[in-house]
Amino acid sequence: STLRSNAIIHSLLGGEFSNSALVEVITGKVNPSGKLTVSMPQLDGAVPAFYDYLPSDDAGGSQDRLGFHSAYQWPVLQKASPMPFGFGLSYTTFDISTPMAEYKKGEVHIRVTVKNTGKVAGKEVVQVYHRPNTSAGLEFPVRRLVRFDKVDLQAGESKDVEFSIPNKELGYYVNAKLIVREGLYNFWAGSSSRAEDLKGVNVTVAL
Repeated sequence: STLRSNAIIHSLLGGEFSNSALVEVITGKVNPSGKLTVSMPQLDGAVPAFYDYLPSDDAGGSQDRLGFHSAYQWPVLQKASPMPFGFGLSYTTFDISTPMAEYKKGEVHIRVTVKNTGKVAGKEVVQVYHRPNTSAGLEFPVRRLVRFDKVDLQAGESKDVEFSIPNKELGYYVNAKLIVREGLYNFWAGSSSRAEDLKGVNVTVAL
């Protein structure tokens, strides 16, 4: 009979101690807590794959345009990757609460509670993304990472994590000039850039 593996380990270019590190993770001596710094595409036809694409980049395509299927030239795959930027697994599980947000003194304050809901100690990387929802006449990426923090939790333990984002980090450049607009901003907090791993909150910025 044909034997099939249940998983594939890809260590990328981990350096000369990558073998030792992998053994410690596989045997359970170390609980993994790393996150992807790139998005892994579903198929090579979905390259390039990245988390902060523009909404218009996700229009997709069809065979009708060329008369034959060409995923490279006219992608029929969504830009959303199954293993996107910020994604990573652990031997335990975590719950990140819906973020609470407040705007004061020129800063957006985001607060979440992180709980280790599993049976072993572990570390989770809490990530905060944002997107301006102002009528600037420009198209913005679906979301952009603005803050992250790694939290070390024992089994069953909870911690509050707070992030502060000043006005200047909410802006964008037009003709080499930083612009920050008043209005509604969308924020998300979670364990990766995947929509299903994020919980959102809206904040009104008044300059």
